[in-house]
Amino acid sequence: MAGEDWPTFAPAVVRLLGEEDDPALWSAVVDAVYPDARALCQVVAGRWEVSTQLGRCSHWLRPHQTRWPADGGFAWPTGYDGPRQSREGLPEFDWSCEWHWRSDGQGWELADAAPGSKRLVFRVAVPARSGRHRQAAVHTVWRPGAAFGFDADVVQFYGFRQHGSGWTCTAYRASPWRAERLYEVAPDEGTA
Repeated sequence: MAGEDWPTFAPAVVRLLGEEDDPALWSAVVDAVYPDARALCQVVAGRWEVSTQLGRCSHWLRPHQTRWPADGGFAWPTGYDGPRQSREGLPEFDWSCEWHWRSDGQGWELADAAPGSKRLVFRVAVPARSGRHRQAAVHTVWRPGAAFGFDADVVQFYGFRQHGSGWTCTAYRASPWRAERLYEVAPDEGTA
């Protein structure tokens, strides 16, 4: 359900945003990405402790000319953490906050304790300085992908464009070799 998660994330995130970060993008990201995450959390609840890290990245892999061609094109959202000069590098956070999926399945709560050993992490990297730009590519990854039956982490991209009415998610991409069927494991809305 779009819009129900931002009030949970906003108090921790808004105080950390820089003056060039657009809070409206962050709201749009949470509203677009976390309903998908909610469906997957319900699949693994009880078997895995689930947490999410939501953070800002200002050091995307550059210079590179790799493009994600969806909806007119976005810069490929790749970071420096991983194989050198690889399109699979993990974006490094300038800062991040962490929340845990509640054991009763009723959403996220700000983390206040160290996580357990069997932990699934949903990591969301939002680009810095979004107030300067009219588009943003957001990198997400589920680690480890084994929680969903994949042999590697599951990477997803979400593309956002700013229009007169605000930010809108206009593109989505799952790692083609890993997550074509990721949401097939999630329950239908009518059965959840």
